[in-house]
Amino acid sequence: VLSRDRVLPKTPGSRPQSSRLSIIDATVINFAPTAALWVFDSPLSVPGIPPFSTSQLLDSFRKALDEFPHWAGQLQWAPSKPGSSAHHERHGRLMVAWNTLNDPGAEFAVAHSPMTVASAFEEPTSRNARPHWQFYPNTVRDLTPAVTLALNNHGPAEGVPAMAVQCTTFACGGLVVAVKLAHPLGDAQSVMQFMGNWTALNQGSLPTYPPLFNPPLLDGFAGNSDSRDPGLIETADALPMLRYDYWASGKNCPAWAQKSTEIPLEIPQELVEPFGQPIPWCELDTSKSVKTVVFHFSGEELQCLINAEPPPAFIVAGLPASPSRMTTLLGHIWRLILRARCSTTPSLTFTFDLPAHLTLAMDLRPRLSPPLPPTFVGSPIANAAATWPPPAASTAPPIGPELAPTASNLSDALARALTAFREPPNVTAALHRAVHAASPQRYWDAFLGQRHTMVTTWTGMGLQQGDAGAGVKLRPRMALPVMPAMDGLICLFEAGGVDAGQRKWYDSGVDVMVSLEEKVMDRLVEEGGMHTF
Repeated sequence: VLSRDRVLPKTPGSRPQSSRLSIIDATVINFAPTAALWVFDSPLSVPGIPPFSTSQLLDSFRKALDEFPHWAGQLQWAPSKPGSSAHHERHGRLMVAWNTLNDPGAEFAVAHSPMTVASAFEEPTSRNARPHWQFYPNTVRDLTPAVTLALNNHGPAEGVPAMAVQCTTFACGGLVVAVKLAHPLGDAQSVMQFMGNWTALNQGSLPTYPPLFNPPLLDGFAGNSDSRDPGLIETADALPMLRYDYWASGKNCPAWAQKSTEIPLEIPQELVEPFGQPIPWCELDTSKSVKTVVFHFSGEELQCLINAEPPPAFIVAGLPASPSRMTTLLGHIWRLILRARCSTTPSLTFTFDLPAHLTLAMDLRPRLSPPLPPTFVGSPIANAAATWPPPAASTAPPIGPELAPTASNLSDALARALTAFREPPNVTAALHRAVHAASPQRYWDAFLGQRHTMVTTWTGMGLQQGDAGAGVKLRPRMALPVMPAMDGLICLFEAGGVDAGQRKWYDSGVDVMVSLEEKVMDRLVEEGGMHTF
């Protein structure tokens, strides 16, 4: 690393400002940062195109922060009044302050690598020609900002940035741009909007769509935030979501989760609900090595997968009569992961009492009525949970080494879970439940390890449209989300190497990044079923 600077917006604000974040923003404080990187070949081989300029990127980055000034501000815990009827004064709320003399700024680091881009990252055409390729964990780690962000794992906030960028130049003239953001300030959709604005400004253009930063707008969908509605609470508790209770999970928890399992002393005891389902820490062995592999599916393969899918067993209003590519692909992958897990641990079975779960992160913006625009900045996300055997079917065959359910069974289970969140009143109920929890950080709606698979997606956001050139389109050799390597974590994103333009996310193919315990991943690859439909 050659330099690290704290960067403020190009245009200073006229007065100090602050805002409390939404209730959903507060629930994701324990999530890994939202992060991605973009790899660019050297522009020097193209006549008339200047080399990459990190000083120009810094200047345009500061201009981009003009529309996102709070990302250079101070993320912090909001003052609370235990027992207050006003929801924004309750425990565990977050706030951000900006345009102050104490703004930490966003970190902007410049680094240099003696390698060439081609030696570190395979060319996309040859990469996509293979069914899978192993992730580059060490390379990606070195190219991602090393700074720990504000409130990460309940760490310090004062003076600590909530956003960081690293621009790494290569010996060949290539460039890697990596961005990471504290999750409460923005999800993948928010980061991609920022990147689109930064790209436009770096090319001398104006951003097309200004961001909408208005956290109370999301909280306004939570019904009566100052008084519990038993009907909404009952609806929320019936939704297909996991609800693991951190406060019931102190026993045998890993060191990084210890703080989350402690009941804050400032919360009155009468506000603490009875303990719920503890987190099954014994199923997530962090001492074991985890391997990450990216599986590539072409647009044609996805169509073949759809064609091979039998008619869905579950059809209701709002659910297409034909299976979606997303649920079909995930059902296919989930089945193979369960098979590999059972093959490597013969004693492992999944029953009605101990089922398998797949959680899929959902964007709540379009699921509200009226919907929030895609330009809404924050982390309005929740995890829908598919379960097998399904809760209402205790007679379903258990999953063992023979793997009774088909991919269609599992994609159908996922479709059922997602359908529940197509009804805006159900989303309102989920928000209402979060608003009236004693602490928004008490419950976790996902998990990892033997019985759990967690999916997040960057599809349909323009990930492959990033551009670091000055006044000319230079598509990345590779663009990918940066995710922690944890057993059971999956991320979907459009495949690189093709300019998808306005086409659908699956037309040019999709890459599926899968992290599993090493022996399970080895079995998954060895069995070779990913591209057998």
